[in-house]
Amino acid sequence: MASRIADVLGGSAGLSIAGGRQPRTRVLAVLPDLDGGGAQRVTLRLLGCLDMQRYDVTLLVLDGPGELSSYVPGCVRLFHAPQHHGLRLGTLATLWHARDADVLIACTELRASYCVQTAARWLHKPSIGWVRIAFDEYAAQLSARHRRRSRDTYGDFDRLVFVSDGARQSFERWYGEQRPAWRTVLNPYQADVPVIGHPRAEPTELSASGRPLLTAIGRLESRKGFDLLIRAAGIARRAGAEFDLAILGEGPLRDVLQTQAQAEGIADRLQMPGFTHDVAQWLRRSRAYVLSSRIEGLPGTILEAFAAGTPVIATRCPHGPEEMLLQGRCGVLVPVDDAAAMAKAIGEVLDSPQRCRELASAGRQRLRDFAPDVIMPQWQALIDDLVAQRRIA
Repeated sequence: MASRIADVLGGSAGLSIAGGRQPRTRVLAVLPDLDGGGAQRVTLRLLGCLDMQRYDVTLLVLDGPGELSSYVPGCVRLFHAPQHHGLRLGTLATLWHARDADVLIACTELRASYCVQTAARWLHKPSIGWVRIAFDEYAAQLSARHRRRSRDTYGDFDRLVFVSDGARQSFERWYGEQRPAWRTVLNPYQADVPVIGHPRAEPTELSASGRPLLTAIGRLESRKGFDLLIRAAGIARRAGAEFDLAILGEGPLRDVLQTQAQAEGIADRLQMPGFTHDVAQWLRRSRAYVLSSRIEGLPGTILEAFAAGTPVIATRCPHGPEEMLLQGRCGVLVPVDDAAAMAKAIGEVLDSPQRCRELASAGRQRLRDFAPDVIMPQWQALIDDLVAQRRIA
């Protein structure tokens, strides 16, 4: 069956280039959408950092255009699956675009991974799964059907890449084994390149108040913990702290969070401008960046705060922040869901300009570990080794 599908689709991976020139490796990356999330931003950065003299890159997006569609690097071909959210059409689109690819990369969990691994299995293509979250904790929220399918899917990838050691260890606990083909590669971040996009909502109103600004970023959903942040902000304000708070992002909990802000007495100090491309604009004007998440993998917003010279306050959630902040040497860490501890950390950062300067300096130093010239050779070696092994086989 698989061989007949491959024949029908007309794969041409074995073609050579006249004159003996080494052909570029054809990479197909698959994302579920381009709706502005952290995984999408990191994927676009990574694809844009690949050496285009060595790699021919195609990005397949399973949904229609999103906020980041116009910011796909010009060196990357962009395709969208048919305008339907069903898994079957996404799988067929992946099969179609994978027929000439040398390697397939699933850039997020679940749907993109299901589509990539199905195409890889049918077309006998090498595949890479990219895991960005603490999967043991994440899987507890999935249905039994998704847990079974995820186990089958991830077990079949030729390589799994994890964005942090904590994410890898969490996955190994969930899966129940370790494999040499599973490895940690940090996300690349180029500090002197602006965050992808252009400004939409600038923090002019809050900056005009003269009060210090705290900024938080993410989709308005439970796992981001913005209810904790609003509760902590209420505690800090009642203790006498003066500041404004901006939560950048969109999502289903907008009305709930605004109602909570009223109850906590901080509605007049809160701005929720929705999705904005240029989070760097906000971070540069902020006294601190606050990450209140309950679960993460390797939050790119911490890197953006490092690049902006903005101190970081973050929860010790599984599993990225503690690793990124070097156990508190590059930022302030507080327990998950502890509003009093977060309020105390906010007060300490607001009261100590010297501490802010120290954290900003440590953050910039830590950012060097995520530079493309450090990270991209690891990704490119992984791709090259996988393709070479498959060609030998």
